[in-house]
Amino acid sequence: MSATCSLFHIVINTKYRQPTIDDEHCEDLYRYIVSISKEMKCNILYINGINNHVHIFVNLHPTIALSNYVKLIKQNSNVWMKKSNLFPKFESWGERYYAFSCSYKSKPRIIEYIHNQKVHHYSQRKSFMDELKSFLQGHDIEINQWTLPPSE
Repeated sequence: MSATCSLFHIVINTKYRQPTIDDEHCEDLYRYIVSISKEMKCNILYINGINNHVHIFVNLHPTIALSNYVKLIKQNSNVWMKKSNLFPKFESWGERYYAFSCSYKSKPRIIEYIHNQKVHHYSQRKSFMDELKSFLQGHDIEINQWTLPPSE
């Protein structure tokens, strides 16, 4: 039997980064995303976010490509969010996503970072764009029109 560890820190944002994921029902959304992941045999290590984006720390199954994983998460949760009527302002997910491969040794630091999203954004007033730029710079990814979200 093969053994793999394919850890990714994924960030998906709402369309136009609008605050359409309310605190009252965000845990329902997270549980739904976890259930989709389990169906794909992917293990979510931690999930959290704020009203305009979600962080997913996942160990992908070796048969699942990152792009397919994110596509299925976004498609299925999009449909569920609209049908559930728990997120009346939600239009859709943004066009792009951001994913960073991670080492196993970084696991505790990433979980802590994702766990502290509300403090990070609400107390420290760090915007999604500031957070994204920090991620891109931290992974030596050039900041340009292709890596920043479109105005959609």
